[in-house]
Amino acid sequence: MKVKAANVVPSFLLVVILLVLVAGCGATTKKTPTKLKTEGGTITLQQLADVQPGAGRIMPLLGQRMTIAYYASKAGKWELADYELKELGEDAEVIEKTRPDHKKDIGHFVDGSSFKQLKSDTKSKDFTAFQTSFDKTVQACNSCHKSSGVSFIQYKLPKTQPEIPYISN
Repeated sequence: MKVKAANVVPSFLLVVILLVLVAGCGATTKKTPTKLKTEGGTITLQQLADVQPGAGRIMPLLGQRMTIAYYASKAGKWELADYELKELGEDAEVIEKTRPDHKKDIGHFVDGSSFKQLKSDTKSKDFTAFQTSFDKTVQACNSCHKSSGVSFIQYKLPKTQPEIPYISN
């Protein structure tokens, strides 16, 4: 009886696939540790999660970055404004990761058209456009606070520039 090459190749592949699958069944998966060693002792993952900053600790930083970005752009310090907005986005990601229940709202803000336009306006160095986008971004922030049940928290740009060491008045 002659064995055709066309029949051998698929059979060979089938045997190889089955061997890989069987070998994988006995493989052990690495378990995530529930305790972590630190310089100060051992802590659990839950203890670590409990001390992660929440929105209440990070949101004031976002407001501060908005204020710096505004006054930096007004002073023509476009690189600083751009930097502050980039950092604001990264700080917002901390909230997304440490407080997943806020992920949708924070993502909507960071990916929203007003914030994207605000970042774009720093590139074009057009303060009039920046101010318009800034106002829309603030409205979006405050609307989000309202829909999140914290309408008593409303960002408001300080009327006078606060002391910012790297922006001269």
